[in-house]
Amino acid sequence: MSNLMNRVRTTTLSQPEKPQIAYNTGSLVLSIEQIKLSIYGRTFFGDAEQNDLNESVRMYGVIEPVLVRPIAYPETEPQYTHELIAGYRRMFAAQNCGLFQIEVVERVLDNVQAATLSLSENLQRKNPNPIETGKALANLHDEMTKQLERWMSESATALYDGARPRKLSQSDMKQLATTFDPPTWIEAILERSQSTGRQPKVVREDIGALLALSDSSLQRYFAFAQLPKEIETLVQDGKVGFGHLRNISLLETPEQQLKLAREVARKDLSQSETEQRAKELRAKPLRLLQPTTPALAFAPPLQSLRQGLAFLAETARGVAESEMGGVERANERRELKELIVNAKEAIAQIERALGDASR
Repeated sequence: MSNLMNRVRTTTLSQPEKPQIAYNTGSLVLSIEQIKLSIYGRTFFGDAEQNDLNESVRMYGVIEPVLVRPIAYPETEPQYTHELIAGYRRMFAAQNCGLFQIEVVERVLDNVQAATLSLSENLQRKNPNPIETGKALANLHDEMTKQLERWMSESATALYDGARPRKLSQSDMKQLATTFDPPTWIEAILERSQSTGRQPKVVREDIGALLALSDSSLQRYFAFAQLPKEIETLVQDGKVGFGHLRNISLLETPEQQLKLAREVARKDLSQSETEQRAKELRAKPLRLLQPTTPALAFAPPLQSLRQGLAFLAETARGVAESEMGGVERANERRELKELIVNAKEAIAQIERALGDASR
């Protein structure tokens, strides 16, 4: 195996601006036991699609190699030499058919590149699991944030010989970008930071640029990732689809979301029926909590208001960031305005209750 590895010549993929990924030409044959499953890959496959692939592999073998990267720290996991990045269904089919080896293509990838390629393969499938995709996008956001912070810290420390300033200026960021040649996506963040005067931060537009996804699609997927676990099970069972999830995720509480998801599964609601039920649930007036003792009269409302204010502050930051891309999102703006109206009505109810209590 080592001789075969030595014969693989490493080259670099040319891209419009700068090389980002190191490739190995040709392919390798590895023992399946040497390959570790990646945290970025898929975790659920429909029985029907997997069974079809199993039968194909049983008849013809694995026609297309899977994508792997070398293990970053082999001393901590000596049983593995590579990590699987794309080709999970082919890998499982090979195992199900009793194969001990599989053909692979090896690439040298960092965590952001690995997560991006794994997600890209998943999004290209006919029916990707939307909740699983949302969680993978959230993982990608975390990886990008960690890599950005690490790159900023290491580069600034090197630039200032260990005496980096606590807050970088616009000229500092320009000098970092020209001196240390960052990945393209970090370079875009630095350019945006220079133009806005804000500190570098990963936002949805950065993920969208990597995966060619619109901001509205990303917003939906991130909302899907926050749905209760039971709804994910209903999606896996084929009882709740993508169109249903879009309306379910617009509901304000997990209780409402679960109620509608269970109703969709039980009654086999269409997307239009689900949309109507979601509107009915959102339109229900806020019921003020009725405490059982005078001592608790203001505790539940105060807690709810504190949580609500924190959510509004986060929403305001998200809206401000989304404006930077200049993308028109009429539907999201309309829904946000409706929520603002509902919030004002809820505040009016609380004010009336406080007025009644003072008399």
